[in-house]
Amino acid sequence: MLSKLSSLCSVCAVEARDHFKNGASSKSHKNRENFLRKAIICTLMTSVMCLTKNHLAAQNSTPEYTQWYVGVSAGASVFDNEESIPNIIGLQGAYFFNHRYGAGLVARKCNTFKTISSKNNTFHTAEDLFLGASFFAHWGRSGAKLFFPTRIGLGINQRDYFNSNTMRGNSKTIIGAHGSAGIAIRPSKLISFGVNAEFASSFDNMDSLELLGLNIGISFHF
Repeated sequence: MLSKLSSLCSVCAVEARDHFKNGASSKSHKNRENFLRKAIICTLMTSVMCLTKNHLAAQNSTPEYTQWYVGVSAGASVFDNEESIPNIIGLQGAYFFNHRYGAGLVARKCNTFKTISSKNNTFHTAEDLFLGASFFAHWGRSGAKLFFPTRIGLGINQRDYFNSNTMRGNSKTIIGAHGSAGIAIRPSKLISFGVNAEFASSFDNMDSLELLGLNIGISFHF
């Protein structure tokens, strides 16, 4: 392709030189038409090849990224936690549109235990299960091993709890929200490890500090 283009451009150059050298003649009009036609073809082909080259260069300079992300995490409540550790378990999955932004789903289970009164040994246990959609982001320099994963979204939170004073349990499901931020290291293209702080709750239970947790997790990128 390049050789043909070079030959065509050389022919155009020679004809242009002869045209201006010989000046007007009986065949000048016809020669001028042929010259213009070849010059236009040469210009168009050169433009197409330049655009193609620039497009390929832009693709090569774009960092390669993995589109799918799945992570599992486990941790503990930061405040008012009398449960055994880990009392928080999470599962996340997302599709990334580029190396930084994605969208997916989050599932999080948190078990809490609080002694309300030591005199009559009253206690309260609760289990919160959150399921929701989330916006994912991996902040940091493209291609770096260290990055900062965050996510935020909306979903449904189901709370099952038991009160030893009344010996009764109850369940409540309501719309809620979640958020998470942390730091992770990616030693290879397919796996990463990290630590994050997260919170997930129904909107009527946002003051429950025991639902704020600190997790460690492992994630897979493919």
